[in-house]
Amino acid sequence: MGCEISTEGDVYSYGIVLLEMLTRKRPTNEEFSDGMTLRKYVDASLSRTQDILHPGLTSQTTEQRVDHIPNLQEYNTLALKDICALRLLRLGLLCSAESPKDRPAMHDVYGEVTEVKEAFFSMDN
Repeated sequence: MGCEISTEGDVYSYGIVLLEMLTRKRPTNEEFSDGMTLRKYVDASLSRTQDILHPGLTSQTTEQRVDHIPNLQEYNTLALKDICALRLLRLGLLCSAESPKDRPAMHDVYGEVTEVKEAFFSMDN
């Protein structure tokens, strides 16, 4: 944000990169003008994660495949994937807070990412 190099700046950058990876949109996209930013876009769309996530990261739901109704295990897996994505989107928003004092410490960021990773990989078990 134009200040000197700091851990808080690194946390901000990590948050923006996380949002970029999840949405597959760059902060410099043409759609982000007139005060709209990648962060504001994600924040305004959190209740509709399927609309903002990169299509390769979204779960196929019964709306997309009407010929198949998922069983309980499949449904739990779909729900867990969505929860993991939502947690990462929220983490990206926390990390990219405008004020450095509102950003989490890198140790806390690492803890959250580790928890999400463990939850995601627990789906195979």
